[in-house]
Amino acid sequence: RMRNDWLWLGKDHQWRLTNYLATVECELDEMDTRYPDIWKRTMLENLLAFRFGAIKMAEIHAGLEGTGRTYMYRFDKGRVYANQPWAGAGHACENDYVFHNTSCVDYGPIDEGLADVVNAAFVNFARCGNPNGEDPDGKVGGKKWDEYDTTARKTMLFQNDCTTSLAEDPEKVARKTFLDSGAYDTYH
Repeated sequence: RMRNDWLWLGKDHQWRLTNYLATVECELDEMDTRYPDIWKRTMLENLLAFRFGAIKMAEIHAGLEGTGRTYMYRFDKGRVYANQPWAGAGHACENDYVFHNTSCVDYGPIDEGLADVVNAAFVNFARCGNPNGEDPDGKVGGKKWDEYDTTARKTMLFQNDCTTSLAEDPEKVARKTFLDSGAYDTYH
């Protein structure tokens, strides 16, 4: 059933939304029960507002041969909000980790170990254009961070449990449903 606030998609793309929402798994069953589809809808809105633009930019940059390296990441480590422990990672939530700002308490404490990893990756990238550093065997949180390309779409995940992993095309279903179909470009 389509709600009125999704009508901006237009009838030609509403089936894409319905199909996508049917594929999304919710991790927090209690919240999904209390607020049906809120996680699916929030995830989709996050993809539409932030993630798809980042993917499009990475695709463009990776396609410009000889102009620089492209690395993609997704920051999943949420903050512990006093009144919303389920809130997860919000927009720009990684900034305190990038700048190793462990004194920021506006959104709850940060994990120093993950801050060390994220900060080192960003400093390495700023210094030499590679988050792994200048050493060919360098790693980010124990994982080699491969460059992004439009085939493998390697993406470093900074996860909620403070670990890192390198994923291949982590938004594959959403990307194919909205980006590859042209639905995203129609409205952005």
